[in-house]
Amino acid sequence: MSFLYYKAINWNETEDIIDQFTWEKLTNNFWLDTRIPVNEDYAAWQALTPTKKEQLGHLLASVSLNSALQAEIGTPSLRRSIQTQQEEAVLNVTTFMASVHNKAITTIYRGVTDAQAAANYYEFVDNHPLLQQKMDYLEKIFKTGTSCQKKLAFIFLETALSFGMLTPLLLEADLVQTKKMLENMLRGSSFFTAYQGYKLQKEYQEMPATAQQQLQGWFLTVVDELAAIELAFFEQEKLAALAVATSALTLGSNYCLALLDLPTKTDPATATNLPTQFNKLLLTPEELLHQALGHAPAL
Repeated sequence: MSFLYYKAINWNETEDIIDQFTWEKLTNNFWLDTRIPVNEDYAAWQALTPTKKEQLGHLLASVSLNSALQAEIGTPSLRRSIQTQQEEAVLNVTTFMASVHNKAITTIYRGVTDAQAAANYYEFVDNHPLLQQKMDYLEKIFKTGTSCQKKLAFIFLETALSFGMLTPLLLEADLVQTKKMLENMLRGSSFFTAYQGYKLQKEYQEMPATAQQQLQGWFLTVVDELAAIELAFFEQEKLAALAVATSALTLGSNYCLALLDLPTKTDPATATNLPTQFNKLLLTPEELLHQALGHAPAL
């Protein structure tokens, strides 16, 4: 980007209609974790078996680990390739909301369990070899990857590498307020991913064919390697909802593969059992652009 760092932002100058529209969607969707009465789920959480509590507690902390990486490293890494000042403004909101998503997990713990149990869950993910391997893999991309590679890593973390973790939680019918919190996170995430998917596709379409093929090959390897780590973690945790969590991982992977016109993976037979929140809230770049054009002011 060539503008001076102190140049004022004129929001009446529209270089890319998607920027202002996404800004408005994100700010209109503004929410805080403290406004959801998660403590109402206390009795339902306490009624869970010790094994189920431990599994769900680990999954919540794993989601927190994802959002921490996005807030601290993933989103900031995208700034180096912005094309408009409005785009940087969108990233500012994205970074803030990723931090809200991260704190929301602590708020859930405060509502349903005690501080020592929460500390144990966080310690578990901070020291789990597979989860830390995943973080190291993504951090390397965010620090050394190309602009398109960083966007793909960001989107893959928001979708595939979060959907599987969230699935067992969203299937717990009695954790009503917890699910509302997670739905808020998914709603914001849908705008993050669609927006970055749109920016990715614009950049991708301008690349020569050989560069496109190289990016496709690179991403296919990333999908396979990170999915293998994720599945290994699910299996270690002995998730009761393993098949559905795997389907959710596949759903997120297919969303990302479609961004590069790559063949999608076969949906497992359990795909119909996926939490309804994914299909209800997942937004494609094309849908986001269609919404933006529908809200564009008349000239």
